[in-house]
Amino acid sequence: PAPEDQKTEPIPYEVERIEDSTLEKGKTIVKQEGEDGLRDSKGVVIRQPKNKIILVGTKEAEKPNPTNPEPTKPNPDPTLD
Repeated sequence: PAPEDQKTEPIPYEVERIEDSTLEKGKTIVKQEGEDGLRDSKGVVIRQPKNKIILVGTKEAEKPNPTNPEPTKPNPDPTLD
């Protein structure tokens, strides 16, 4: 901890947004919470800020392909009974 006579001030963290092709478009996940840094009254950094990291989905949702209908199941052969 800083001595009583020495004042400290926070260093605000930044927010990083990183595109992620494995996440569906529109979804976001917080990968890392942000943490303010700290500097003393002389401007000396005591603790570096830790950026908040948010993953942003860019993957397009898969749509059913109407040009390829589901394959039909073969009819069972009645002569095999």
